[in-house]
Amino acid sequence: MKFNKKEVFWFFGVLLLTLVSSLAVFGFEALKTDAAFDINIHDSYFVFSNRPPTVAFILFIFFSIYFFRMLKGGFKNSTVNVIFIFTNILFVLALFKINSIVNVMSNIKIDSESYATLDKVSPVENLFNMFSNVLYVIQIIVLFLLAYSGFKAGRNYKAA
Repeated sequence: MKFNKKEVFWFFGVLLLTLVSSLAVFGFEALKTDAAFDINIHDSYFVFSNRPPTVAFILFIFFSIYFFRMLKGGFKNSTVNVIFIFTNILFVLALFKINSIVNVMSNIKIDSESYATLDKVSPVENLFNMFSNVLYVIQIIVLFLLAYSGFKAGRNYKAA
């Protein structure tokens, strides 16, 4: 791999963009290590760390920018390929962490008498199960992108 100053500027530019955008979305709470968010579900409050959503947001920005740079460059730039593959793996792990939080939330049983449904599943449970399934689909798509980009990048390195 050859050192390229342009890639260093791109990396720090994207890093600055993620810092500014995470501050815009999450506020200054995103910088604190002990920050948390709470969810109110039927007279109960659940408190979770703010870190997994913030890290997933930052990795999504890196993933998106380097994905389009990799496509535009035709998988020829090895630095872009390595950064994309690395952020792709970290993005999948962050989605896995968020999905585990969602699965914990979906297993919380709420009084079924207050929700008179045919299958005795509360609307909150259905919402969390649906969100969990959407996260699984996103993870599968991202993993396919990882395999495809690895294949295309490997073909370019073999030819060189």
